[in-house]
Amino acid sequence: MLSISAIKDLDYSPKPLDSRDPERELDIYSPSTNNESLPVILFVHGGAWRTGDKSEHMQLAERLSQQGFVVVVNNYRLRKEKNESWNNCLYFTDTENINRLSHKSENNGPPIIQHPSHIKDTMDAVRYIQSRYEGRKLFLVGHSAGAHIILSIALKPEFQLPGIDGYIGVEGIYDIPLLLKTFPDYLDFIQQAFTDNQAEYSKASLIGFTPAPIHSPIALLYSPEDELIDPGQHESIYSWLKFHDIVATVKANLHGKHDECLTTSEMTDAIGDFVRNQL
Repeated sequence: MLSISAIKDLDYSPKPLDSRDPERELDIYSPSTNNESLPVILFVHGGAWRTGDKSEHMQLAERLSQQGFVVVVNNYRLRKEKNESWNNCLYFTDTENINRLSHKSENNGPPIIQHPSHIKDTMDAVRYIQSRYEGRKLFLVGHSAGAHIILSIALKPEFQLPGIDGYIGVEGIYDIPLLLKTFPDYLDFIQQAFTDNQAEYSKASLIGFTPAPIHSPIALLYSPEDELIDPGQHESIYSWLKFHDIVATVKANLHGKHDECLTTSEMTDAIGDFVRNQL
């Protein structure tokens, strides 16, 4: 069994050197025998764009690293409620930068973190990784809301980044209007992440637009035991990708509930197999 080393709380975002923003930090797990050719996997957590932390996925990262990969898990800014602390979200002192990084604020207070801030933060994390591991193969894996983030980077022209060798969406949210039709109670967190303007839900979805040219493979992983996301999500995006002649594979026979699925060796092996097949 490989020995795994970890470097934690690395700052990936552009900001003053004397400040700290834990919501824009990342952890790196790698075999102690790390060499300069190991591929890199970035795992982007879920949590409905308002909860979750990189520390919750240490075991997943270690298991993947045991397979011979460098594994990075990032935080990104989350949607905060009015009564939550904003200390970790603000470090800019000038109004111009605050307005640039957020959609709106309440009574000139702290910015409200909404789409596409989550995507832009993850894009900064990708750029950091590409700078640190220049020339290595890089794969993005996202779970739930994290799958929406990484496939937005894959498919949306305004977010696409070069140098990514594959994308894996795990139990993802892809078609927001369909999600709300299936789970009306989800409107609360969708409004928090995407405003209460329903026109924004279609615009933020990963169907119904002209995709950016993509040459890297996409995989969609799903467990039928998932109690929070139904098969309609991966079925919807798979049909849309097929319509646009974008190749994607679907593995929908994994096991475990929405979060439990990530703890299975079956999930780890599915991610590892996908990456190895692209090397």
